[in-house]
Amino acid sequence: MKVAVLMSAYNGELYISEQIESIVSALPEAELYIHDDGSSDSTIDIINEFASANPLIHPIMMTKNFGVKKSFLNMLENVDADYYFFSDQDDIWEENKAKTFLDKAGYLDSNRPGMVYSELLLVDENNQSIGKTMGQAEWGSRDEDSKDASFLMNNRVTGASMLVNNMMKKFWVQNMKNFDFDKITMHDAFLAKAAFLSDNILFINEPLTRYRQHSNNLIGLAKGEKTLIDRATMLKAVVDESMLVAHLLEVSDIPMSSSRRSFIDLIESYYRSSLIENFVSVLFSKAWRNSVPLNKRLNLAVFQGLIKSSQVKTNMQLTK
Repeated sequence: MKVAVLMSAYNGELYISEQIESIVSALPEAELYIHDDGSSDSTIDIINEFASANPLIHPIMMTKNFGVKKSFLNMLENVDADYYFFSDQDDIWEENKAKTFLDKAGYLDSNRPGMVYSELLLVDENNQSIGKTMGQAEWGSRDEDSKDASFLMNNRVTGASMLVNNMMKKFWVQNMKNFDFDKITMHDAFLAKAAFLSDNILFINEPLTRYRQHSNNLIGLAKGEKTLIDRATMLKAVVDESMLVAHLLEVSDIPMSSSRRSFIDLIESYYRSSLIENFVSVLFSKAWRNSVPLNKRLNLAVFQGLIKSSQVKTNMQLTK
C-alpha cells in the first residue's frame, strides 16, 4: 500500500518544522510532498533541509502563488498513491493519526471516490489546547455528521484532517482539464461533496489533528460577522458546487445511491422554483423539512430574494 501526504506551504517558517516532524513520526514510510507557494521567508530553506536528510520528502517549489485550492489539487493530480492525506503547514498530527485513518480507509469502496475525515483539537499558537474540538466550536455535535442533505449546505470536512482514496484522484484528473477553480468554494469541500454523493465517506469522531489557531491562519475558525448578502452569496456558491459535483459524477459514470440522488433532486427542485409561491412550497415541503435545518432554509429564502434583485451573481449553467 502506497501512501502520500500532500502539504501546501506559504511563509510557514514558525510552525512547519514541527508539522513535518509529526508527520514523519506518525507515518515514516509515506512520501511527503510539500508544495511551497512562493514563500518569501525561510520556509523554502526549512523544507530543503528536511528533504536533504529524508529522501521521502519532496519539495515542489513555485515562483508564483497558486492559492491553496490549486496547490492541493495540483498535487493530487500529479502524485500517485493508494491513499492521500492532506496537511496544513502549521498543525500537528497525533501519533496514532495515520494508523487510525488507514484502518478506517479499509472500509471505503475502492471503486468510488472515497474519503475519511476526523475531528480536530483546537490549539493555540503554542500548541496548548483551547479546550474545544472543531466540532464543539462550530456545530456542537458531530454524531450524524454525514447523514443528510445539510452536509451539502454546510461543509464539515477540514482539509487538515482528511484522506482520500485513489478513485477520488482519478475522478479529479478525469474532470480537471480547463477547470475553473472559481467554481469551487475550497478543495476540501469539493472533494467531500464527491465522497458524500458517492456515499463513500467515513467520519472518525476523535481529534487526531491538533489544529493550530493563530493570527496568520488562512482559514481556521470562521472570523467575524457576515452580512445577509455575504451569507446568501456563499450559500449560492455552495449550492452551485453541489450541482457541479453531481454533474461531474454523472459524466464520469460514477453512480449515486438513491438516497444521495434524492438530495440532489431537492436542490434541483429549489432551482426550478422561480415563482416565489412555488419556491416557498418547496422550501417548506416535507422533504426539505426533514433534510435541511430551518436556519439553512431561511438563508436560502434570503438567497432567492437576492437573486431576483440581482444582488447575487448566478451561475445557472452549472445546473444543466
